[in-house]
Amino acid sequence: MTPRAFIFDCDGTLIDSMGMWLTIYPELVGRYGVHMTPDDFAATEHLAMPEEIAYYHEKLGIGESAEALIAELKDMLREKYGHEIRVCPGVRSFLEEARAQGIPLGIATSTDEDMVRLGLAANGLDEFFSCLVTTEEAGAS
Repeated sequence: MTPRAFIFDCDGTLIDSMGMWLTIYPELVGRYGVHMTPDDFAATEHLAMPEEIAYYHEKLGIGESAEALIAELKDMLREKYGHEIRVCPGVRSFLEEARAQGIPLGIATSTDEDMVRLGLAANGLDEFFSCLVTTEEAGAS
């Protein structure tokens, strides 16, 4: 029986970005001379990005505002998604085979749409997906 469709998460499934997510916040706070320990990261990793960044701004006193810190983080993310993150092994051949069989492909992700599209385009994967839905669009994570 042929599947009617495949819906993928993006980070860690299609593109190898999970390691980047473990280093991006320490890199951000490091720009302000703050060292982040694994325990520091564990205390905030359950938070959504806006709440985590607000925590860093309020508790660590970095950035001119939480909004400015989010903008800085998003600039860093765009650089990484557009230039550093690569496709996960085996993904391209799987997508090609699914497309050859006429199986529609979509993405459901908590990552911002512009970041996902950058990562897909940088790796030549953007042509495969007819649907991309983010948690922001869905209204739930």
